[in-house]
Amino acid sequence: ELRRIPDDARTRYLAGSFLLPYGFYENARKQFIAARALSSQKPAIIHAVGLSFAAEGKYAESFPYFEKALELAPRRYDTIIEYAAAAVRARDLARADRVSALISGYPVAADDRVTYAYFDTGQTSEYLDRWEVVVNAEPEEPGYAFFAGRAAYVAGDRSRGERFFQTALAADPNYLGQIEEFRKRANEIIP
Repeated sequence: ELRRIPDDARTRYLAGSFLLPYGFYENARKQFIAARALSSQKPAIIHAVGLSFAAEGKYAESFPYFEKALELAPRRYDTIIEYAAAAVRARDLARADRVSALISGYPVAADDRVTYAYFDTGQTSEYLDRWEVVVNAEPEEPGYAFFAGRAAYVAGDRSRGERFFQTALAADPNYLGQIEEFRKRANEIIP
C-alpha cells in the first residue's frame, strides 16, 4: 500500500503507472481513479483506468474508459491500440475493427499489442484476414504485404504467406532478398 502520496493528479498518475506493470492492478486503478478525481478531463488518466482493467483481463470494464478517453482525444494512438487489443482479447472483433478504423494510413494489426492479442487468443486466422484486407486495399505497398507474409508464416499458414510475399514482390522486386532471408530463418525455427 502506498502511503503519503501527495494529492496531485500527476503524482497519482505516476504512482499508478509504476504499479501497473508489476501486476498491482487494483492499487494502480485506485491511483488512476484518484488522479481522475483531481483532473477529470485528462485522456491519459482515463486511458490508464481502462488499461488497468484490460491488464487484469476485465475487458468489458475497460471499454467505457477507452471510449471516454477517445471522446476527449479521438486520435490518441495508444488508446486506439489498447482498446483494439482489449476488444480482440474479449473476442469482440466487430468492436476491434470499428476502433481500428479510427487510424488511417497505418494498419493497426501491425502494432505488437494487437498482434499479440490475436495470437495469444488463438485468433490467427482472423488476424490474417485483417491483413488480407490491408494488402488488397494497398497492393502497391510492399511493406504491408511483406509484414503480412511473415505473420502468416509464424501463424503456420505458409501458403497464405507466400501469396503475401508475391504481392510484395509485384510491388517491389527489391524485397526478394528480405523474403529469401526470412524463408531461410523460418525453415530453421518454425516447424
